[in-house]
Formats: sequence, structure tokens, C-alpha cells
Amino acid sequence: MKRKLQAVERDITEAEVARNGWEEKSWDVDTTIGHKFEELEALSIECNQALRRLKLGNGLQYVLNANGSSLAKVLGIDYK
Repeated sequence: MKRKLQAVERDITEAEVARNGWEEKSWDVDTTIGHKFEELEALSIECNQALRRLKLGNGLQYVLNANGSSLAKVLGIDYK
């Protein structure tokens, strides 16, 4: 009985260590995604300013969509 209890405790400890590892990885990924999204926002602002200077479109403007599931949806074009 004591061995089984020790085995269960060891399994619990290993599971907690694994969970903590995955949690740290998810924080790293979340931080990386946040930085990349900020970079995309800055690039879209630059693109919009260049479009206005070149007068290429009638109200053509890039707008980021944080809820997009694909690159085309994230970097959508909004006609204003």
C-alpha cells in the first residue's frame, strides 16, 4: 500500500513538473505572438501612410484583425 501511495505521489509530482513546463512554453509563445502582432501593426501603419502618399487607392487601408484564423484574414483590407 505504501509503495502504491509513493508511486502515485511521484506521478503527481512528474505531472506537475510537466504542466509547469508547458505553462512556461505557452507564456513564451504568447509573448512572441504579442511582439509579432505589434510589429505587424507598425508595418500596416507604414503601408497605410505609403498608400496615402502615393495616392494609390480611394480610401484603401490595411487593418489588422487579431481574431483572424489565417494570414489573409489578419492582414485584411478595409475600404473606408
